[in-house]
Order: sequence, then C-alpha cells, then structure tokens
Amino acid sequence: MEGFFGVLLILALYFLPTIIAWNKSFVLQVFFLNLLVGWTFIGWVIAFIWAFNKDASKQIRWHKTVPVADTKTDHDDVYAALEKLSELHKKGIITDAEFAEQKSKLLNK
Repeated sequence: MEGFFGVLLILALYFLPTIIAWNKSFVLQVFFLNLLVGWTFIGWVIAFIWAFNKDASKQIRWHKTVPVADTKTDHDDVYAALEKLSELHKKGIITDAEFAEQKSKLLNK
C-alpha cells in the first residue's frame, strides 16, 4: 500500500505542470510537453513555467476608438450656435426678445 501512494506521489509531481494548467485553454499542449519531454529536467521546467502563463482566450482587451468627427463636444455646438445667434442679433435680423429666448433655450439644454 505504501508503494502505491509513493507511485501516486511521483506521478503527481511529474504531472504538476499539467495539474496547474488544468483550467486553461492550453492544458493539452502542456500535458503533451509534460508527457513526452517531462522526463528531462529542462522539459519539465518549461512545462512548469508554461503552466503559469495567463490564459489568452480569457483576456478581454477594450480599445476605445473615437472618430475624428465625434471629438466635438456639446459645448462646442452650443458656443457656435450662440455666436450665430449673436451675429443675427447684431445685424438686426432677430429682436432682443427673440435673442433672449433662443439664448435661454441653448443654455438650458
């Protein structure tokens, strides 16, 4: 019985890289490396280090792209509208009351 547990312990240590990589997408690659060249110390070490790598399939990368046309803010639009409104008022196209009404609408957006 002691011999059985000894063999089980040796197998667990031998396949430790596979056990560590168990829930990762590359577990089969680590297993085959571990199985085929794990008997060499260097092969086992490579499999062991590989087992600690992050799983690339579970990484989510967010890239925010902003089109150049969308870089204007609402403030820029309001400012431009106020300038146009002021020009219309200076030229006498709109009255003081119309100017005040339109200006308050723009500023209360």
